[in-house]
Amino acid sequence: MGWWDDLWGKEKTETTQDSKYNYEQLADYPEAKDARESMWDRLQSWGDQPGYGAVPQAWDDIWSQSKKKVNEYYWGSATDPGMVGKLGAEAAKRGQTDQPAYLANLSKLGKEEAGQLTDIATQQSVQKALFAEKGRTTWMDEMNYMMGLKPQYQTGSISQTGTSQTGGGEGWGLLSDIGEAAVGMFMPSMGFGDMFGVEDPGKAVVGGNPNSNKSASDFGFENSWG
Repeated sequence: MGWWDDLWGKEKTETTQDSKYNYEQLADYPEAKDARESMWDRLQSWGDQPGYGAVPQAWDDIWSQSKKKVNEYYWGSATDPGMVGKLGAEAAKRGQTDQPAYLANLSKLGKEEAGQLTDIATQQSVQKALFAEKGRTTWMDEMNYMMGLKPQYQTGSISQTGTSQTGGGEGWGLLSDIGEAAVGMFMPSMGFGDMFGVEDPGKAVVGGNPNSNKSASDFGFENSWG
Protein backbone atom coordinates (compact mmCIF):
# COMPACT_ATOMS: atom_id res chain seq x y z
CA MET A 1 0.00 0.00 0.00
CA GLY A 2 1.20 3.50 -0.72
CA TRP A 3 0.90 4.81 2.86
CA TRP A 4 2.79 1.78 4.23
CA ASP A 5 5.64 2.36 1.80
CA ASP A 6 5.73 6.04 2.69
CA LEU A 7 5.94 5.21 6.42
CA TRP A 8 8.17 2.07 6.49
CA GLY A 9 9.65 1.88 3.01
CA LYS A 10 13.15 2.82 1.97
CA GLU A 11 14.02 6.47 1.57
CA LYS A 12 13.64 7.54 -2.04
CA THR A 13 15.92 9.76 -4.10
CA GLU A 14 14.35 12.32 -6.43
CA THR A 15 16.16 13.94 -9.34
CA THR A 16 15.28 17.57 -10.14
CA GLN A 17 15.96 19.57 -13.29
CA ASP A 18 16.32 23.34 -12.95
CA SER A 19 16.58 25.72 -15.89
CA LYS A 20 17.52 29.38 -16.03
CA TYR A 21 17.98 31.92 -18.81
CA ASN A 22 21.38 33.10 -19.89
CA TYR A 23 21.69 36.54 -21.56
CA GLU A 24 24.57 37.32 -23.88
CA GLN A 25 25.15 40.66 -25.60
CA LEU A 26 25.62 40.30 -29.33
CA ALA A 27 28.58 41.85 -31.13
CA ASP A 28 27.73 45.05 -32.98
CA TYR A 29 28.29 45.43 -36.72
CA PRO A 30 31.20 47.82 -37.43
CA GLU A 31 29.26 49.71 -40.10
CA ALA A 32 26.29 50.16 -37.79
CA LYS A 33 28.54 51.54 -35.05
CA ASP A 34 30.21 53.98 -37.48
CA ALA A 35 26.84 55.08 -38.89
CA ARG A 36 25.46 55.84 -35.43
CA GLU A 37 28.54 57.81 -34.43
CA SER A 38 28.43 59.81 -37.67
CA MET A 39 24.72 60.50 -37.30
CA TRP A 40 25.15 61.56 -33.69
CA ASP A 41 27.87 64.05 -34.63
CA ARG A 42 25.73 65.40 -37.46
CA LEU A 43 22.69 65.85 -35.22
CA GLN A 44 24.75 67.76 -32.71
CA SER A 45 25.96 70.15 -35.40
CA TRP A 46 22.44 70.54 -36.83
CA GLY A 47 21.12 71.46 -33.40
CA ASP A 48 23.21 74.66 -33.49
CA GLN A 49 21.80 75.77 -36.84
CA PRO A 50 18.66 77.92 -37.23
CA GLY A 51 16.99 75.40 -39.54
CA TYR A 52 18.11 72.29 -37.60
CA GLY A 53 20.15 71.08 -40.55
CA ALA A 54 17.45 71.65 -43.19
CA VAL A 55 18.90 72.93 -46.46
CA PRO A 56 17.81 76.59 -46.64
CA GLN A 57 15.91 77.77 -49.67
CA ALA A 58 16.95 80.80 -51.75
CA TRP A 59 13.96 82.81 -50.57
CA ASP A 60 15.19 86.08 -52.06
CA ASP A 61 15.64 84.47 -55.45
CA ILE A 62 12.18 82.88 -55.24
CA TRP A 63 10.64 86.24 -54.42
CA SER A 64 12.53 87.95 -57.23
CA GLN A 65 11.45 85.38 -59.79
CA SER A 66 7.82 85.48 -58.65
CA LYS A 67 7.69 89.26 -58.71
CA LYS A 68 9.25 89.32 -62.18
CA LYS A 69 6.63 86.94 -63.57
CA VAL A 70 3.77 88.99 -62.09
CA ASN A 71 5.23 92.20 -63.44
CA GLU A 72 5.68 90.71 -66.93
CA TYR A 73 2.11 89.41 -66.87
CA TYR A 74 0.75 92.90 -66.35
CA TRP A 75 3.36 95.18 -67.91
CA GLY A 76 4.76 92.90 -70.55
CA SER A 77 8.20 91.79 -71.61
CA ALA A 78 10.32 91.89 -74.75
CA THR A 79 8.11 89.27 -76.37
CA ASP A 80 4.73 89.98 -74.73
CA PRO A 81 3.00 93.38 -74.30
CA GLY A 82 1.25 92.24 -71.11
CA MET A 83 -2.25 93.08 -69.88
CA VAL A 84 -1.58 96.82 -69.69
CA GLY A 85 -0.07 96.93 -73.20
CA LYS A 86 -3.00 94.98 -74.64
CA LEU A 87 -5.52 97.25 -72.92
CA GLY A 88 -3.70 100.39 -74.16
CA ALA A 89 -3.52 99.06 -77.70
CA GLU A 90 -7.24 98.35 -77.72
CA ALA A 91 -8.04 101.78 -76.28
CA ALA A 92 -5.77 103.52 -78.83
CA LYS A 93 -7.38 101.60 -81.64
CA ARG A 94 -10.77 102.98 -80.59
CA GLY A 95 -9.47 106.40 -79.65
CA GLN A 96 -10.38 105.96 -76.00
CA THR A 97 -7.02 106.36 -74.33
CA ASP A 98 -8.27 109.54 -72.60
CA GLN A 99 -11.58 108.06 -71.53
CA PRO A 100 -12.38 107.45 -67.82
CA ALA A 101 -13.18 103.80 -68.55
CA TYR A 102 -9.69 103.19 -69.83
CA LEU A 103 -8.12 104.89 -66.81
CA ALA A 104 -10.36 102.86 -64.47
CA ASN A 105 -9.24 99.64 -66.14
CA LEU A 106 -5.61 100.61 -65.70
CA SER A 107 -6.22 101.22 -61.99
CA LYS A 108 -7.97 97.87 -61.71
CA LEU A 109 -5.00 96.05 -63.25
CA GLY A 110 -2.64 97.81 -60.83
CA LYS A 111 -4.73 96.63 -57.87
CA GLU A 112 -4.72 93.06 -59.16
CA GLU A 113 -0.96 93.12 -59.50
CA ALA A 114 -0.52 94.42 -55.95
CA GLY A 115 -2.89 91.76 -54.63
CA GLN A 116 -1.04 88.93 -56.34
CA LEU A 117 2.31 90.14 -55.03
CA THR A 118 0.86 90.29 -51.50
CA ASP A 119 -0.44 86.74 -51.81
CA ILE A 120 2.95 85.52 -53.02
CA ALA A 121 4.72 87.23 -50.11
CA THR A 122 2.29 85.70 -47.60
CA GLN A 123 2.63 82.22 -49.03
CA GLN A 124 6.39 82.52 -49.01
CA SER A 125 6.39 83.48 -45.31
CA VAL A 126 4.19 80.50 -44.48
CA GLN A 127 6.45 78.15 -46.41
CA LYS A 128 9.51 79.49 -44.62
CA ALA A 129 7.88 78.80 -41.25
CA LEU A 130 6.79 75.29 -42.29
CA PHE A 131 10.22 74.58 -43.66
CA ALA A 132 11.88 75.50 -40.35
CA GLU A 133 9.33 73.45 -38.39
CA LYS A 134 9.88 70.43 -40.62
CA GLY A 135 13.62 70.63 -40.00
CA ARG A 136 13.06 70.83 -36.25
CA THR A 137 10.65 67.88 -36.28
CA THR A 138 13.03 65.76 -38.32
CA TRP A 139 15.87 66.60 -35.95
CA MET A 140 13.76 65.66 -32.92
CA ASP A 141 12.70 62.37 -34.49
CA GLU A 142 16.28 61.42 -35.20
CA MET A 143 17.35 62.37 -31.68
CA ASN A 144 14.60 60.21 -30.16
CA TYR A 145 15.67 57.32 -32.36
CA MET A 146 19.29 57.64 -31.28
CA MET A 147 18.34 57.83 -27.60
CA GLY A 148 16.20 54.71 -27.92
CA LEU A 149 18.95 52.50 -29.33
CA LYS A 150 19.86 49.58 -27.08
CA PRO A 151 22.38 46.74 -27.31
CA GLN A 152 21.06 43.52 -28.78
CA TYR A 153 21.00 40.36 -26.69
CA GLN A 154 20.35 36.72 -27.34
CA THR A 155 18.90 34.39 -24.76
CA GLY A 156 19.48 30.72 -24.06
CA SER A 157 18.63 28.31 -21.29
CA ILE A 158 20.99 26.40 -18.97
CA SER A 159 19.78 23.21 -17.28
CA GLN A 160 21.12 22.01 -13.94
CA THR A 161 20.51 18.56 -12.42
CA GLY A 162 20.23 17.99 -8.68
CA THR A 163 19.13 15.25 -6.28
CA SER A 164 17.09 15.38 -3.10
CA GLN A 165 15.85 12.81 -0.55
CA THR A 166 12.08 12.66 -0.52
CA GLY A 167 9.38 10.34 0.83
CA GLY A 168 9.64 6.90 2.55
CA GLY A 169 11.35 5.87 5.78
CA GLU A 170 9.48 8.31 8.05
CA GLY A 171 8.48 5.47 10.42
CA TRP A 172 12.06 4.32 10.85
CA GLY A 173 13.22 7.80 11.62
CA LEU A 174 10.47 8.25 14.20
CA LEU A 175 11.39 4.97 15.95
CA SER A 176 15.03 6.04 15.99
CA ASP A 177 14.15 9.34 17.68
CA ILE A 178 11.97 7.57 20.29
CA GLY A 179 14.72 5.01 21.03
CA GLU A 180 17.34 7.69 21.58
CA ALA A 181 15.01 9.52 23.95
CA ALA A 182 14.35 6.30 25.92
CA VAL A 183 18.03 5.43 26.26
CA GLY A 184 18.77 8.95 27.45
CA MET A 185 16.00 8.69 30.03
CA PHE A 186 16.63 5.19 31.48
CA MET A 187 20.35 4.78 30.87
CA PRO A 188 22.08 8.05 31.73
CA SER A 189 25.65 8.32 30.68
CA MET A 190 26.91 9.31 34.15
CA GLY A 191 27.61 6.52 36.72
CA PHE A 192 26.87 6.28 40.41
CA GLY A 193 30.20 7.73 41.22
CA ASP A 194 29.32 10.77 39.14
CA MET A 195 25.86 10.91 40.67
CA PHE A 196 26.90 10.60 44.34
CA GLY A 197 30.35 12.05 44.09
CA VAL A 198 33.53 10.21 45.09
CA GLU A 199 35.12 13.26 46.64
CA ASP A 200 32.29 13.70 49.10
CA PRO A 201 30.69 10.22 49.59
CA GLY A 202 27.11 10.14 50.58
CA LYS A 203 26.09 13.26 48.65
CA ALA A 204 24.30 13.07 45.34
CA VAL A 205 24.98 15.33 42.42
CA VAL A 206 21.52 16.47 41.40
CA GLY A 207 21.20 18.39 38.16
CA GLY A 208 24.97 18.71 37.97
CA ASN A 209 25.08 20.64 41.27
CA PRO A 210 27.42 18.98 43.85
CA ASN A 211 26.00 21.27 46.54
CA SER A 212 22.52 19.84 46.42
CA ASN A 213 23.10 18.14 49.87
CA LYS A 214 21.26 14.95 48.92
CA SER A 215 22.46 11.78 50.65
CA ALA A 216 22.54 8.27 49.16
CA SER A 217 19.77 7.18 51.47
CA ASP A 218 17.54 9.79 49.89
CA PHE A 219 17.75 7.69 46.74
CA GLY A 220 17.31 4.28 48.53
CA PHE A 221 21.02 3.38 48.56
CA GLU A 222 23.35 2.76 51.53
CA ASN A 223 26.64 4.59 51.68
CA SER A 224 29.29 2.01 50.70
CA TRP A 225 32.22 4.30 50.49
CA GLY A 226 34.95 3.97 53.21
